Amino acid sequence: EVRGARVDKDAVERNRTQISIWPQALGGEDYIHAILDGDLHVDLAHESRWPSHGGFESGWHDSIVPARHRPGVRFVCTLEGAMSSSPRAVFFDLDDTLLDGVGAMQAAWPLVLAPVSEQFGVDVDRLRDSIRRESSEFWKDEAVVGHWRLDLEGARTICVEKAFSAEGVDPSLARQVAEHYRDAFREHSHLFPDAIATLEAIRASGLKTALLTNGAGGPQRDKIDRFELADYFDTIVIEGEFGRGKPSPDVFRHALDVVGATPDQAWHIGDNLFADVCGAQSVGLHAAWIHRERLQMREDPPAVPDRSVAHLDEITAALKL
Repeated sequence: EVRGARVDKDAVERNRTQISIWPQALGGEDYIHAILDGDLHVDLAHESRWPSHGGFESGWHDSIVPARHRPGVRFVCTLEGAMSSSPRAVFFDLDDTLLDGVGAMQAAWPLVLAPVSEQFGVDVDRLRDSIRRESSEFWKDEAVVGHWRLDLEGARTICVEKAFSAEGVDPSLARQVAEHYRDAFREHSHLFPDAIATLEAIRASGLKTALLTNGAGGPQRDKIDRFELADYFDTIVIEGEFGRGKPSPDVFRHALDVVGATPDQAWHIGDNLFADVCGAQSVGLHAAWIHRERLQMREDPPAVPDRSVAHLDEITAALKL
């Protein structure tokens, strides 16, 4: 029950953890009053933005939540707790969920670009910014993402060529730079400090597990082998081997079939709102978005996660492990 608002009760009855609250005529007040019943944790996000305002513990509550509303504004109310607190299976993304890809990238580019900077007299940061701009433009189309994520080195070469041309650097060096970056990235890749402890706790609890990762089979298998991750999972689904990648529902359904769980019995944790959150929710899984305190929720996200966490210890805490 929410006073001054209408709750989509059908969504709750469908066992989804997300409902919408539409404030009705609230006059000139700057707050909405909410009363919620049950063992639920509630986050109220203004106009779908994240992280959110407010929060309730369990039982009956009467609280004032800052809204800064205008009549008709949509609020997304994400319920965490009673409807999804006891999964049978937990699925993980790999890159930037268990493996710190961003950290490896930040270490690799300055090393690779230093000789180019010295040869052509262009600042390393300027070269890096130019490559970043070209990469952002290149990857903003999801159709492009679906094709080129199986050939990251080829995509990287294209972006570097464009950046070098714009900065007066010989574009024929792009492929060599892309290859050097590949090697430097691999050398500086590492797991997040909480990755192994989380996987060990989940395995020890008896929960089923799956690793769902996009990308070509060779590079992704190399990461799994180097960091000895295979034994932590009941199944591993790699896009380049399976033939489809996230957000395809087939990826999640295949993992569910292997571990013997239904969608409402599984959680998926990943950093990508489109591939991980949207993909998991399309099948009915509880989707947790991990931002590692460096990702920001977009103004128009492709999906609103059922749970938002900074680090994996929040997942083990939610699972009461």
